[in-house]
Amino acid sequence: MRKSNDKLTHAAHIKRNTRGTSNELSFSVLDAVKNALDEGKDVPSDQVRGFGRIRLFTLPLGLGKKPAATPKKDGSLPVSSGAALPPASSGTPEVLKPPRSHAESAAASAAAAPSVPVASASAFSRSQARSGRTSQEEIAWRKGRRRKRRVAAAALCVLLLIGLAAAGVLYLYNDTLRYQQNAERLGAAAENLASTDQLLLELDDALQDPLGEEAAAFLDSQGAALDAAEGTLKDVGIQASAATEGLRETEEREAADALMTGSSARLTMLREGRAILEDGVAAAELYDTLADTWQNVVDADELGREAAELASQDSRDAIGLSKEKTQQAYDALVQARSDVAYIEQQVEGMDLSAHLAYLDKKIESFEYALASDEALQNRDTATAVEKNDAYNEADRAAAELAAALPEDPAQPVLDAYEDLAASAIESYEAARSQASTSDAFLRDYLGSSGK
Repeated sequence: MRKSNDKLTHAAHIKRNTRGTSNELSFSVLDAVKNALDEGKDVPSDQVRGFGRIRLFTLPLGLGKKPAATPKKDGSLPVSSGAALPPASSGTPEVLKPPRSHAESAAASAAAAPSVPVASASAFSRSQARSGRTSQEEIAWRKGRRRKRRVAAAALCVLLLIGLAAAGVLYLYNDTLRYQQNAERLGAAAENLASTDQLLLELDDALQDPLGEEAAAFLDSQGAALDAAEGTLKDVGIQASAATEGLRETEEREAADALMTGSSARLTMLREGRAILEDGVAAAELYDTLADTWQNVVDADELGREAAELASQDSRDAIGLSKEKTQQAYDALVQARSDVAYIEQQVEGMDLSAHLAYLDKKIESFEYALASDEALQNRDTATAVEKNDAYNEADRAAAELAAALPEDPAQPVLDAYEDLAASAIESYEAARSQASTSDAFLRDYLGSSGK
């Protein structure tokens, strides 16, 4: 009996590895009592109270209520020894019992544990029954499971940290790669921009005299090169714009902006300069046409003077020759008038009304001269004198109109060209200034970067 009591006393003490777990303490006590009964050893009745016909784990529980009273039968509760305890009565004084040992008190306290530990014990017992483990094995298994959960959580945190670090490294790598690619793209764009400089210098030289022969020769020889340069400058603008997305340094961004400004300015120079030259070549051709036409007018006037001298001679041959020259002069003036009207329509805003008025009066005078020669051939002196007087009057009027003509009869073509080209020339000069400013920054940048 002493040995059994020692086991119970030892089981009632709290073990170090069950600190903080009330269920484990309760089951250590209950298991000790149960083991003693299973071995067939005597256990004091006050230590095993509750073991008998009424199972400990079938006591009903209530939420927030005390456990229901143990059912009674014939005023006694059977125990394993078969002895019956007298029922407690409020009117009968409790029989004095001898003092119990420490182990007996612990077993009695464990048997009268509150309802919540009992419920936990019931869940623990069911888990133990399903797994086939002892109480100590169940406790160790649960501790191991909690330990595994903590290890899994720590491993998950480590994996998350590694993933974040890997993502950061990947981002830095990609950012550095983008930076290098954009820097290389920026250098390539600068080289492409510089490749158009020689052609633009030649264009600038040709624009010094857009109506000269050198301008026409430049357009004829460099037309394909101008087209290629325009495509190159467009690519430079696209490259510089794309490079700005991955550039971190302020100076590099400014270099990209300078490249975009320089390419845009060069495109303007290329387009406006080419338009100026093309209009200049066309204006030069019109200028030459008008100058040649007016020379025909001068030649026709000279023929008219020769015809007038021949008409003054009193001979049939001289009069016939006079009429022939007058007809030639008249035909030349009519053709000149048609050419001048055509030239006026080729340039918007060009005014050749003074030229046309002069030619109209000149043609009128030669009509009178032809009529006078016709009358002389017919020996109609009166008509010949009348038509000759009309010729002289029209010729004087033409001379007065000639005074309103410019010293250079083809000057209106140049004036009209200058008016039309003024806006293009202004745009070209502004773009030239922008290109010069951006080029100065790029030279400093490329020099400082060692490129």
